[in-house]
Amino acid sequence: MNPFPEGGVSRSGPAFDPRVKLAWLLANVALAVWHQHIGLLVLQLILILGVNRWIGLSLGRLRPLFQVTAVLGLQLVLLQGFLQPEGSKLFVLAGLGFYAGGALLGLKGILLILVLSLLFFQFLSWTSPREITLLLIKMRLPYRYAFTAGMAVRFLPLLQMDLQSIYQSQLSRGLHQDGLFKKIKGLPPIILPLILMTLRRAEAVARSMELKGFGLQPRVTLLAELKLKKKDFGALAAIACYGILLAWW
Repeated sequence: MNPFPEGGVSRSGPAFDPRVKLAWLLANVALAVWHQHIGLLVLQLILILGVNRWIGLSLGRLRPLFQVTAVLGLQLVLLQGFLQPEGSKLFVLAGLGFYAGGALLGLKGILLILVLSLLFFQFLSWTSPREITLLLIKMRLPYRYAFTAGMAVRFLPLLQMDLQSIYQSQLSRGLHQDGLFKKIKGLPPIILPLILMTLRRAEAVARSMELKGFGLQPRVTLLAELKLKKKDFGALAAIACYGILLAWW
C-alpha cells in the first residue's frame, strides 16, 4: 500500500499550519534525543500513534517500518546484552553472559529509532509538498531550494512505484522475494536500476524547469501565503505546555 497517497501526503486529518506540524516534530525530537528515557520514549510512541490515528494515518501503512525495526531491534538488544556487562546476568551462552542492563540499553536505542522514524514519517504524511515549500520560503530559504525540497517529497510515491515495478520484473526473472529476509537479501540487484531510473527522471524534470526559466529571477510571486489562525495559536500553546511538562517529568 502506498504510504504517500495523492502526491506524497495524506489528505485526511485536521488542517493546521505547517509551522504547527514542524513545532510538534521538533518538540518530540528534542525530548527524545535529550532525555533518552525508556518511559518517556514509550509515552511518546503512544502519543505519536494516537496522533497518527487522529490525522487518518492507518497502522497498516506503518507495517513495513515496524517489521524492519523489529529485526534491527532484536539484533541490537542481543548485541548490547552480550557486549554491555551492566546489571544482573540473565543467562550464559557459549561462555558469554547476557546482562539485563545491556538489553535495556539496546531496547532504549531501538525505541529512540522507532520514535524518530515515526515522527518524520508522520510529518511527511501530514504535510503536503506545497506546504513544505511555503514553510521553507517563510523561513527565508531561497525559493529555488524550497521548491526542490517540495518536489523531493512529491517524488516519494513515484520512487515507491518504481521499486514495486522493479520487484515485479525481478520476480518474473526467477528472483523469489517472499518474506522480509529474502527481500533484504535481494536488494543489491534492485538498488542500481532504481538509482538509474531516479537519475533519469530527475534529469528530465531539471531540463523541463530550465526550459521554463526556473531560477532566472531572484524573487518569485506566490499565490498562497501562510497565516496562523486561532486554532494554530492554540495548538502551538498546547505543544509548548506538552514539551515543558515532559521535560520537567
